Amino acid sequence: MIPRAQPLNPSRGTVVVGVSFAISAVCFGQSPAGPVVVWGSNGGQLSLAPSSLSGVARLVLGNECSVAMKTDGSVIGWGTLYAQPLVIPPDLGVCIDVAAGWTHIVAIQASGTVVAWGSNIYGVTTVPTDIGSCVRVDAQAFNNVAIRTDGSLVRWGTSSGSQVVPSVHPPCVRAAAGVNLIVALQTDGKVLQVGNPSSPPPANLGVCLDVAAGYSYALALQADGTVVGWGSWDYLPAMPTNLGPCSEIDAEYFVCRAIRSTGMYTSWGTAGPPGIPGAPTASVAGATLCSGPNNAGVVRSDGTVLLWGYDGAHLTTPPPEMGLCRAVSAGWFHTLALDEDGTVFGWGRDSAPSNQMGQEVVPADLGPCIQVSAGEFHSLALTSAGEVFTWGNQFEGIPDIPANLGPCAKISAGGWHSLAMRTDGTVVGWGSNGYGQRAVPATLGACTAIDAGKVHSSALKPDGSVVVWGAHSPGVPAGLNGCVQIAAGGDNWNGNTVALKADGSVIAFGSNAWGQSTVPPDLGPCVAVEAGLRVGAAIRSDGVVVSWGEDVSRLPLLTPGNPLRPTLLSIGTFHAIAIHANSCPSDLNRDWSTGGQDLATLLAAWGSSPGAGGADMNNDGTVDGNDLAALLSGWGECSPDWTPNY
Repeated sequence: MIPRAQPLNPSRGTVVVGVSFAISAVCFGQSPAGPVVVWGSNGGQLSLAPSSLSGVARLVLGNECSVAMKTDGSVIGWGTLYAQPLVIPPDLGVCIDVAAGWTHIVAIQASGTVVAWGSNIYGVTTVPTDIGSCVRVDAQAFNNVAIRTDGSLVRWGTSSGSQVVPSVHPPCVRAAAGVNLIVALQTDGKVLQVGNPSSPPPANLGVCLDVAAGYSYALALQADGTVVGWGSWDYLPAMPTNLGPCSEIDAEYFVCRAIRSTGMYTSWGTAGPPGIPGAPTASVAGATLCSGPNNAGVVRSDGTVLLWGYDGAHLTTPPPEMGLCRAVSAGWFHTLALDEDGTVFGWGRDSAPSNQMGQEVVPADLGPCIQVSAGEFHSLALTSAGEVFTWGNQFEGIPDIPANLGPCAKISAGGWHSLAMRTDGTVVGWGSNGYGQRAVPATLGACTAIDAGKVHSSALKPDGSVVVWGAHSPGVPAGLNGCVQIAAGGDNWNGNTVALKADGSVIAFGSNAWGQSTVPPDLGPCVAVEAGLRVGAAIRSDGVVVSWGEDVSRLPLLTPGNPLRPTLLSIGTFHAIAIHANSCPSDLNRDWSTGGQDLATLLAAWGSSPGAGGADMNNDGTVDGNDLAALLSGWGECSPDWTPNY
């Protein structure tokens, strides 16, 4: 029996491979509470397909992007690829297939030529020179597989298992890439597997119509509609007992999806059932499944698309009930904020629907706090009594707050570890220690500030010197002193640190592979610094935010003339968050205090065009006594009476 002819199911994406950092917001001097502004990636907006999208032949859902190949062979896309806006090569031309891995896209042009773009980590975009003409392609993580016109297979990239394709094998009509294996459907309906040799296909597997692959497991759709799964037991999702015959299957990472013969969609694994939000309840018979790590969809027979799931992480959408804030902290896919009353707010989402850790879900009984810090997949909060609370990630000792910690003055959440500074200035670390990041040096002594990066930690001494430990190379520059603030960033392999000196100058050191330790020579005096995944940033004394390093292009930072004047800044992996004080009706000259200069500013602009010089305070389009009343009624309300706990 020859399997039915069908288009390739879209490639399977999975959780982002780019690593995270989590740095608490920091500020120099005093700063009033204020509204929050957030910018940067909103999670790729994976499910937000263009309104005019139609005539789709193939749809692939990547980690933070979506790519559609239309019936005319043209390719369009939206979202972000490797933390940058997705760009389709202008000379791509007509295509016959597309696929998406973690950080890259692969396409086959009408000529059979394979084209790949995005990050080239592990050589995923270096197409083999002898690949020849191909007709189908699939990708997952850093693993690519293509079918040549003669039905032979070729793979490139890397994985955790041996995946040397046999030099001789029957022709294949379908191939699916998993994280550490590939499966292919031969023309006779039999399944060929490459990789994961300890879990081969079942010996009694019958003639099949389709195959799919996830993380160290595979699925096959048999001719009678039954679905069979095999692979490593700790990764293979348990098959539903009531699944019944199916017409479509798909898999990515730890999640399996299918369309039953009745036309109903279903999913199982660590993201279902019922699966991610918004899954269709009506029949989708005749549609082709497409799976992403955070959403899913179908391409209907008429070429229209139905997508559901998460429209990104909603990182840049603070809760509507949150008022003025005193502190903010950005993690990987979540954000924490502390309002004037000490109430903690969290928003965003977990790393993936299949990996619910709850780092953005603030405990109901937490009570008033004075500091928050967002880690990669965990959160920290510090109460006014000096007690430390944590929630979210339960692995690597992250929740194991030392029993003898005692009252603390400051906290900082890193990648998979945490730091706390006691009221006497001594520092304690707990959590992951793969790079020595939580192993506080015995000679450290009392400190005035701490900051935890992804794989390293930093501390500021009373004399203004800086100490770092963990994966941080090179170390602290000789003679560095006079520092008043530090920020720790970095990725999975190495860390970098940014320090602010008392004179407003900024020093960055550590890993510089992405330019994150190369401070712009014309930066000028600054009042706050921050560090991210592969980026450094500072708030200049004029209120302008400046960043440097790899991630600058994806953070549309504040520019001169922008009415927002940030006073606290925190950068997450995909977004930035800041507190600004521009809404204070008394602080007209934005010097972070209220006094006679504000009244002088108002009177100097009196009678001028509405809004000039801040005269139109009530924004009614006129300048009159009501504006003066607004100033006087709010006099002193935004005075800097609170010092951030950083």
